[in-house]
Amino acid sequence: MGRDEGGEENERPAHTVRINPIYLDRNEVTNEEYRIFIEATGHAAPPTWQNGRYPEGRDKNPVNDVTWEDASMYAKWASKRLPTEEEWEYAARGPEGKLYPWGNVWKVGAANVLAITGEKRQIMPVGQFPEGASPFGVLDLSGNLWEWTSSDYKEYPGGVKVSIPGEYSSLKVIRGGSFESNGKIATATLRSGWPATRSNWPGGAEPIYSGTGFRCAQDLKTQ
Repeated sequence: MGRDEGGEENERPAHTVRINPIYLDRNEVTNEEYRIFIEATGHAAPPTWQNGRYPEGRDKNPVNDVTWEDASMYAKWASKRLPTEEEWEYAARGPEGKLYPWGNVWKVGAANVLAITGEKRQIMPVGQFPEGASPFGVLDLSGNLWEWTSSDYKEYPGGVKVSIPGEYSSLKVIRGGSFESNGKIATATLRSGWPATRSNWPGGAEPIYSGTGFRCAQDLKTQ
């Protein structure tokens, strides 16, 4: 996990972790899937939805504008959970530890990210970039939306302590980059911390979750 060369300080040092086998959703949770959860539970819709509905024609877009708390509640409702960042990274890198889900070299057209400076992109329906599939067949682990994990944001064992502005609290790890990221950011190793809820932002700051979504994991059931 992690890497010693290139990347950000918080990606170091590379180290070995052990995880148990899991199932991981092939795609990010979509608007239409999240709407079913809202209707079943009465959970609040994302603030950007109008009258509790997402824009017409965006059924298959991954749901965004959701907090870690929102994602966790959906996962529990679905009898699943959020993946840890260790599980997420292994799903993205595979047993060979690749830098991107598809390999060690950036591939144009393999992910919904910015290709050139100044380019404008938007969230796209899930599963539109099959060439970007991970070794396990998981899609959109690079780009489209940052994905929540269950892990607290902190330094790796033996790494330099991560710097967290004092006004922020309860940061959770997000992974994968978004449609607003470039290829240097949308790697399988880059990690960032984001406030878990809207109340974890500094007073007066507008909470921003337009680039965050999620997918769910599930433990293997043993006999």
